[in-house]
Amino acid sequence: MSAFGEAGIQIRLAVVLGAMGLLCACLLGGRPEAPRYFRPEPPARVESALDGAPGAGSTAPALRLHRVTSAAHLKERIVWRTSDVEFGFYDTRRWTELPAHYVEQRLSRQLFEVRGLRRATAGRAPLLEVELLAFEEVLTPRHQARLELRVLLFDRKGIARLERTFTTVEPIPGDDPVSVSRAIGRALNVLVGRVSDVIESELRSD
Repeated sequence: MSAFGEAGIQIRLAVVLGAMGLLCACLLGGRPEAPRYFRPEPPARVESALDGAPGAGSTAPALRLHRVTSAAHLKERIVWRTSDVEFGFYDTRRWTELPAHYVEQRLSRQLFEVRGLRRATAGRAPLLEVELLAFEEVLTPRHQARLELRVLLFDRKGIARLERTFTTVEPIPGDDPVSVSRAIGRALNVLVGRVSDVIESELRSD
């Protein structure tokens, strides 16, 4: 076969393969959907408790807050769950930050800005460790947001004085991702408030 004949076959083969690729793309719905990014509903604006609040200032209890950690699967992709033993990830729905960052940000503000506790970075102040265990959309049997935090509070001697798991759920009124992110935001506000109540009570009881 001549070189011209071989070239013609290669050209026809390339055309056929290109047409097949185009057909497959059409059958699969075209180009892959681009990721969409969400964040939990931001908390309502609150005034700082540092000015004039009972216990605020130099007499308020001090607290060291460790960086919040999370279960290994809680990354940028939004998690859905169908049972206690099955969960998965949305391919195109993602958080703008790691879920642990949202927890740390709101917990820090609630403890130190709103409630007026003093932030300690060293020394023998009590230490708070928090692990995020769940930050997810539950699909069945009820559509709801579910969050879970494990909390450890150590005293000045390094002895655990509180070890507790906090869980909360919030109904999700719609099926769209905006409703999901807002419901998770509301659940986060509730959970952070409950944790802060317990921690503040423990510290002020000394």
